Formats: sequence, structure tokens, C-alpha cells
Amino acid sequence: MAASDHGALDVRGMAAAQVELDDMYFKPTVLHGSPGQRIRLKLSNEGSLDHNFSLTAQRINTDVAAGAKATVTVTFPRTGTLLFYCEYHRDRGMAGALSVG
Repeated sequence: MAASDHGALDVRGMAAAQVELDDMYFKPTVLHGSPGQRIRLKLSNEGSLDHNFSLTAQRINTDVAAGAKATVTVTFPRTGTLLFYCEYHRDRGMAGALSVG
């Protein structure tokens, strides 16, 4: 899946991190963490459209209205990468990843 690249952030050792949802991208797009690390993501929709944070592998599906905030807790995989996306705008590049290694 192609993603609009808006940078990466090393979150190893962190308990929480900010993730901006904007019109057609996540910022940062890739979060680098430790294997099995749990982290709270503070989502902030800075765009003019309603967005969503979905991580199918962990049954997370959270809507975030324009101008609103939400929080989700995710777990990094033991190896490799897990993809997250906006269910409304995935086909327009609104996707990202949790990555280890």
C-alpha cells in the first residue's frame, strides 16, 4: 500500500506519542519502536475532514472528527511491520506503519 510520507519517529522507550491526522496523511507516517512495546498514541485530527485510525491486526478502529482528538493504545510487532490506515482515505495514501528492527 502506498502512503503519503510525512516522516518517521523513534518512540523506543516512550509511553506515549503524538500522531497528527491531516487531510490524506499521518504525521509521523512511520513509528519505530521496540519488539512488543505498548504505546499510547494521542491522535489529533488537524484536517478539515473526518478521519480514522485503523489497525486491523489489533482490532483498532477509531474515528476522529475534524478538529477532534482521540487516544489509542497499540503494540509493536515482535518483528517486522504492522500497517495502520484511515478507513475513509486509505486509497488516497492515508496510511502508516509501526516498525521494529
